[in-house]
Amino acid sequence: MTEKDIRPMTTSELAQRWGVSCRTVRKWLKPFASEIGPRQGNIYNARQVAIILSKLE
Repeated sequence: MTEKDIRPMTTSELAQRWGVSCRTVRKWLKPFASEIGPRQGNIYNARQVAIILSKLE
């Protein structure tokens, strides 16, 4: 994913990206929760998505 493709995403959008359930994505993100920070509503902002992708890809 290039920098211009990084955009705010929901947990379900991240789950669709990897073909797994939302529950699985939440489990994968748990060890990085302090680094990622809290979501704003149901959405991870672009900075958070960049961190998530760097950790999981």
